[in-house]
Amino acid sequence: MAGAPEVHKLDKAGQVEMRLVAAGARRDMDQLDAAIVTLQSPELASSSVQPWTARLRYAYADALLAAGREGEAREWFAKAVEADKDGSTDASDRLAEMDGVEFVDALGDEEGGHEGDEAPLSVSVTDEPAVDDSHDEQAGLDSDTDEDDDTSDEDDVTDEDDATDDATDDAPDEDAADVDVTDADVDVTDEASADSVDVVDVRDDKD
Repeated sequence: MAGAPEVHKLDKAGQVEMRLVAAGARRDMDQLDAAIVTLQSPELASSSVQPWTARLRYAYADALLAAGREGEAREWFAKAVEADKDGSTDASDRLAEMDGVEFVDALGDEEGGHEGDEAPLSVSVTDEPAVDDSHDEQAGLDSDTDEDDDTSDEDDVTDEDDATDDATDDAPDEDAADVDVTDADVDVTDEASADSVDVVDVRDDKD
């Protein structure tokens, strides 16, 4: 197709475009060698730089790389970089990739950093020593035991007070006993006086 008579009637830029299209069709059919031959032309071999030169050299280098001809592919990627003044291709990236150079998206990292600054900071602390709760638990148990003991002692004191009160209530009234004893003494005295009177009366009779 690139060698059709109609193609020769086109200008250089048109002819190069036709070669690029034909080479792409060959590659789609896995005809890599045919694609390489299609791109080989006076325009490719020319040392002059034209608007289409970078794209033609890039396509040729890419076809060589697909065919496993890495040495030649690197050479033509370098030539494409020389002709690509406006960055219409990524020939420089492809060349750097072949040389083992990795690119870092500094702008993307910077934007990611700003987003990270806006996001809330989350800190996870995993190296803090574990707190031994057994001592606190034992102290709590001891405290509970002391409180129980205090409560038990208070209950015992209360029981003793109650027992004392009961004993006091049950004990006989000493004052009442004293009164009874006094009354008894009075009765005995009265009886004794009566006896004395009787004795006097008897003596009077005898006289």
